[in-house]
Amino acid sequence: MLWSTMLGGQGDDLPHSLIVNANNEVYVLGTTGSPDFPVTAGAFDGTFGGGQPYTPQGSA
Repeated sequence: MLWSTMLGGQGDDLPHSLIVNANNEVYVLGTTGSPDFPVTAGAFDGTFGGGQPYTPQGSA
């Protein structure tokens, strides 16, 4: 095993891609409906870029 973590918040979290770059930095791409998803300031783009909107529902 190279990496392991628990990642998520109180709502639905829907990862769709996991990417590792040449510096061994891991990127997780997806959608979250969690108001408490753990991120650092400026770590995500909160704008909608088009397509069909989807808002995750439910809780963990």
